[in-house]
Amino acid sequence: MASNFERSARCFGAALLLAACVSSRAGYQEVHAQVRDRLGFDAQGLGGDAAAREQARRLLEAPLDADRAAQVALLRSPRAALALEIIERARARAQSLGRIPNPDAELGARFGGGRSSPTLDASVTLDLTSLIVLGYQVPAGRAELAASRADALDELLALAYTARRAFFRQQAAEQTVELESNALAAADAAREATRALHEAGNTTDLDWAQREAAYLEASVKVRSAKAAASAQREQLLGVLGLAASESKVRIGGPLQSLPEHEPDWSAAERNANEHSLAIASAEQKRRAAELRHDAATVRSVLPHLGAGVGAEREENRWGTGPLVELELPLFYQGQAERASTLSDERAFSALRDQAALDVHATCRAVLERLSASRQRVLLYEQELLPMRQRVLDEALLQYNAMSMGVYQLLEMQRALTATQVAHLSALLDYWLQRTDLEQLLAGSKLATAASDGAAPSEVSQMGTGHGH
Repeated sequence: MASNFERSARCFGAALLLAACVSSRAGYQEVHAQVRDRLGFDAQGLGGDAAAREQARRLLEAPLDADRAAQVALLRSPRAALALEIIERARARAQSLGRIPNPDAELGARFGGGRSSPTLDASVTLDLTSLIVLGYQVPAGRAELAASRADALDELLALAYTARRAFFRQQAAEQTVELESNALAAADAAREATRALHEAGNTTDLDWAQREAAYLEASVKVRSAKAAASAQREQLLGVLGLAASESKVRIGGPLQSLPEHEPDWSAAERNANEHSLAIASAEQKRRAAELRHDAATVRSVLPHLGAGVGAEREENRWGTGPLVELELPLFYQGQAERASTLSDERAFSALRDQAALDVHATCRAVLERLSASRQRVLLYEQELLPMRQRVLDEALLQYNAMSMGVYQLLEMQRALTATQVAHLSALLDYWLQRTDLEQLLAGSKLATAASDGAAPSEVSQMGTGHGH
């Protein structure tokens, strides 16, 4: 038991400070610093206070890019404020665990026995068992607070990368509208040319009907692409924490082209494991559970030990002396509390191990998908798109030589548009996979598709209707 008293003595002063001097912003500064270190930009005032709203407003004055989208989300989204409340709850619990027990005071009076004045009894005792277990509860509170910081930081990073993905999807959606609009313009030109020929009696009703049907199909695709872009924009606004009245967000250009050279990802798996906040959080929670189990073990042996001073006044004379209270663990030795905390320790240990496995497996899977998406984009850019453009150029030459009809030429244009949309889909997939990998390397677990601002379908289905 000597080690228990030594631990309690070391933690007594810390417990006083924890109970009385812990700032209501405890842990926030470290989270802000970690956000800056892991994302590369500052985001003071997380969660939408007045200063944060003003900073976000200034950011929105310029066209949005992926970094600005992440910053605005951290400044405006209620999810950021919710993440910080994780720290606040843990801070309050840490204060509770470090609470110095209040002394118990008793005062009694006995009358009768032929005495002229009552006999008075008074005592003041302090729960020494609670002081002993402070040696476990104070570090347990610190471990829980550290876990809450990791959880809050994980949520904030996930929000930032969710905003990036939503931004990339909006870029691709707007580019899809542009591509489909170009195809519609070509179909409209072909329709008008055929109309003039048909009115002059130089083409058949079938040719005219084919041109009209092609135009209507292109018109439907444009409307579908615009609807998908509008829906995706609402998704983006929701992720950024902006209201519908603030919908005048300008998107800064098309999707970035494929980078010429890929970074060296050889150490990605190791770095993702070292920076994983899920692993760090689970380990801190396991440590807190271990300390709670130690405290439960102490209480099972010494449920209540109180010490203090007692006083008695009889016949106007006071007598004082030491007072000891001891609960004997005859019928119950805290088996339930020990079993529960031990189960928590094992559960968080398993959670930590599973988190490590998940990080490794997810990182490998993302690297595979990233490599495949890059190869797919290169295939489109180096082979398919040039070939489709060459086919269209040759068809145009034959059309000008009157060796090909306008309907066949329009089909070639539609095929090129379909390939351009498929290339855009592949490019979007590359940047989404790249964002997933960067999120893992920053230490955050990946968000699910339902929560990362994804529209119900990707670019390849944004109203194009084209096959690959």
